[in-house]
Amino acid sequence: MGRIAAALRHAARPHAVLRRTADRRTAGRRRRVRSAPAVAGAALLLFLTAAPAGADASVCDGGTCVIVEGSGLYVAKISASPAPDGDFFGHFHLYGAGLNTTSAVRHWRHGQRYTLAPGRRLPAPDRICVEGVEHVEEKTLPHGRACATIR
Repeated sequence: MGRIAAALRHAARPHAVLRRTADRRTAGRRRRVRSAPAVAGAALLLFLTAAPAGADASVCDGGTCVIVEGSGLYVAKISASPAPDGDFFGHFHLYGAGLNTTSAVRHWRHGQRYTLAPGRRLPAPDRICVEGVEHVEEKTLPHGRACATIR
């Protein structure tokens, strides 16, 4: 009996039904309006963080290779290494993106690395280059130059 009485009372007030359906419609709009900034913020975050993984590269040229490890603009490590069949006695000169350093003079074999670990974001677009410099008697000779671009 309680349900029937409630239904009859409710039927006697038709404006209540209209108001409730109108509230449902506007509630849906309010939810969409409230969620729009969240969706826009998520899209912006995705756009800003979806930079090309330019900081993860390996390039060989001549007898020298540069290996850049990282993601996007963040560079964890930069390594210089002789190319396969590129063993030499000399040093590496690593430069670019605010970096400028030289390795020790020694006999470098393929697989041995001279590594620098900046552990930071580097400016884009910028190039990191490694030059191998071979020491022969009293002279220094180029042993290849490899560059990787940070994007």
